[in-house]
Amino acid sequence: MKSILLLLKEAGDITLPVPKEVPSLLKDPKQPEFFRANLALAFAKAISSRRVYEEALEALKAVRPEKVADPSAYFFHKAVAEHALMKRDDASQSIVRLLDDVADAPDRYKMVATLMFF
Repeated sequence: MKSILLLLKEAGDITLPVPKEVPSLLKDPKQPEFFRANLALAFAKAISSRRVYEEALEALKAVRPEKVADPSAYFFHKAVAEHALMKRDDASQSIVRLLDDVADAPDRYKMVATLMFF
């Protein structure tokens, strides 16, 4: 099994091929849920910056937003992936959750989410 730092480094490294699947560590029910949720969020953020939206969305859907340390990042990156994949209804739901349920979401997330909504 790859180390966590190597996994995240490779996910964000533009000189390497894009990941073709979500690492099994993110789906391993033997791992603590908080660990898996936050690792999935970090992985999704890294690969979504490379425009790898299918795997980013798959990683985020494998965990509950209540278990991540930064729910605003979870909903924002989930909405970006859904929007890019033309899943408008799902993106709208994620945007609404970001805007309504996360009180301390950064203004940059709110602004981009609002633009995606319209």
